[in-house]
Amino acid sequence: MELVAMSVQQFNRWARRLITYRRVPEAQVDQEALRNREKREEATGVTADDLNAFRRKYFQGFKDQQQQVEANAAASS
Repeated sequence: MELVAMSVQQFNRWARRLITYRRVPEAQVDQEALRNREKREEATGVTADDLNAFRRKYFQGFKDQQQQVEANAAASS
């Protein structure tokens, strides 16, 4: 992937970004850079779950609440 453009929209205490990439043909990919990226991914992870402990805990909290609701519903029926 090749970075084409990046725009930042500033708000009071936060900002959002629009990042535009272009897919590069496989024949044009630098193989050394690809190997380095694969090594980095092994060390750090590649999914949001691997990379963001807060997100994992946040959504796990919702799962726990849903399980409690389901358990209470089953117990009352």
